[in-house]
Amino acid sequence: MAILKVDTISGIGTEGPVFEGDIEFTSQNFLTLPKGNTEERGRGTRGVFGGGTTLDFVNIQNTANATDFGDTLASYGASAACSSRTRGIIFAGFLSPAESNVIEFITFSTTGNSQDFGDLTQGRRNLTGFSNQTRGIAAGGSIQSPATTLNNIDFITIASAGNATDFGDTINPVSADPSGFSSPTRGVIAGGESPSPLNAGTDIIQFVTIASTGNATDFGDLTSVQSRGDGTSSQIRGIIYSGKRNPASYSNIIEFVTIASTGNGADFGDAATAVTNVAATSNSLRGVFGGGYVPGSNTDDINYLEIQSMGNSVTFGNLTVARREFGASSEAHGGLD
Repeated sequence: MAILKVDTISGIGTEGPVFEGDIEFTSQNFLTLPKGNTEERGRGTRGVFGGGTTLDFVNIQNTANATDFGDTLASYGASAACSSRTRGIIFAGFLSPAESNVIEFITFSTTGNSQDFGDLTQGRRNLTGFSNQTRGIAAGGSIQSPATTLNNIDFITIASAGNATDFGDTINPVSADPSGFSSPTRGVIAGGESPSPLNAGTDIIQFVTIASTGNATDFGDLTSVQSRGDGTSSQIRGIIYSGKRNPASYSNIIEFVTIASTGNGADFGDAATAVTNVAATSNSLRGVFGGGYVPGSNTDDINYLEIQSMGNSVTFGNLTVARREFGASSEAHGGLD
């Protein structure tokens, strides 16, 4: 055992203090020694937004405009995302003139273009993504011709590139444009659009256990039908943000659920702007919501809220490019331990 009792340290050279042996300390304040190496400490701040060919990022702990991160391999629309602490995943969505099955990845600690990861079991647009540290999930989606809503759920192992594997199915094929988020154990799929009548929203909330495979299970209901929003979470609470509350109505409603239990959504507050097709992620404390479509045009707005305290979202900054129908990921969202 080594015991260190000092008021000041001087003359230690440029290498800094070096401790050997087991270190114990007594503090009169609430003090926790930092863990990990210098590069690992202070992580969990970076959120990356996809969309088109553009990748940009923000420091979630601050409020500021997004900065260029790199480019995707092609110009994707209607895509989704998930992530581990080190790697962000992009489920490609739509690549003109048809749906794409491409999966790409980025490394959070660097900036640069995305790289090929593998393929989904089926190409589709308007899907959602969520994950824990090990496994990424792509759920739901649709194809344009013939117009079909899909109930597919796929999974990947984030640390190793390769093709996706079938996980199971959603409760019913009502999962185009749902909101998705997760805790370390459970993934939640909220709302979406049903195939009959096409583009009619649903209020269904369903969940899967990420570490297993199988079909989704009923969780509860939203306060009203909802689609084309997005979701994010802490390890405890999931947020369903804005979107459409019926085929013709833009909504600023924000709801929340407690992920570990089952039950209906409850009112959280209001979005700063009623917006559809927004991209959402978090650092488990703060949710950020970027881009989307407001009546008449795409937007570059980023807004945020504090997940554990109910209230309205407020301005964060702006994306580098206005866009909609894309995904966002981070190195510290609620699905990570």
